[in-house]
Amino acid sequence: MPSSKFVVESRISKSFRVDKIKGMFDYDLDVVRKEFDVDIPIDNEKWNIGLIVGASGSGKTTIAREVFKDFELFNGFEWSNNSVVDDFDVKFTPKQITESLSKVGFSSPPDWLKPFI
Repeated sequence: MPSSKFVVESRISKSFRVDKIKGMFDYDLDVVRKEFDVDIPIDNEKWNIGLIVGASGSGKTTIAREVFKDFELFNGFEWSNNSVVDDFDVKFTPKQITESLSKVGFSSPPDWLKPFI
């Protein structure tokens, strides 16, 4: 069974929205750090489609990118280095953004402050 243990650290960029969110949730760190330790049960199995499940913001894309490095989904597109909250349209306030993220189950302020991928 393929196994992967890795750590992802994301520097938090400075912006009005980031500072506002940090203040709303009394968060004063400049780095978001997550540790992953996963087992992928695909050895000796014939398969074409797989599924990684978990709560919103739990790291499904991060795990897939690390375990399946050569998969074409992760090649050829340059993701923004902005925080998730800074990638919303400028017409939305930090309060509207936090409400929207929470309503879809993505309710981790530290994860809102790091880039999507």
